[in-house]
Amino acid sequence: MAVVTIQKKQTAMDVVEHTNFIAKSRASKEALKSANLLKSLKINAIILGESGVGKLTLAKFILPKAVVADGSNEKELLKILDSVDSIIIRNFTKISNFAKVKTLIEKNAIRVIATSSIDAINSTIDDFFSLKITIPPLRLRQEDIKPLVEKFLKEVFEIFGNEHIDISFENFNFDLSKNCYSLRQSIYMKYLISNFNEDDVMQIMEEFLYKKLG
Repeated sequence: MAVVTIQKKQTAMDVVEHTNFIAKSRASKEALKSANLLKSLKINAIILGESGVGKLTLAKFILPKAVVADGSNEKELLKILDSVDSIIIRNFTKISNFAKVKTLIEKNAIRVIATSSIDAINSTIDDFFSLKITIPPLRLRQEDIKPLVEKFLKEVFEIFGNEHIDISFENFNFDLSKNCYSLRQSIYMKYLISNFNEDDVMQIMEEFLYKKLG
């Protein structure tokens, strides 16, 4: 868990205007620097990290117009590889027949930016990529938490409105267990709880009990 003090109207977001990837910490800035390099170099690269650290966001920054495919759906992946010159492949290490996919990529001269969890890399796949970018978990990038909170809070206000309601995050424990996924969820929950009244609580309890007990 992380503790952050933040005012709703502060703007500490250090993010390149043409990407949603927030880079405040040193590790994030290094990752973004490598991504900027990859935009001009026609080489294959893989982005590694836990779920929710921003791998796909960074991949879309490198190849903004590329189709996104999932390596776990090999049939669909092979179909896509027959009609593109660049592609982002999520869950790259879940490809079961890597040799077949590799042959098609090389035959069609396809530019590949892939994403995967760190512990799934093996030597065969490791040799396929010219560059590897590793994004550390959010718990090791404390400087990125505050601008991410501001980003997610902005999302909340755009969806639910009531942007003039004061929400205090002083000494609030943000959930970083699933990185940005759990952090976003904790911000949404904080907003909803801050706006609950007695009738809202009673309705939630009623729906919960009805679902559990009938």
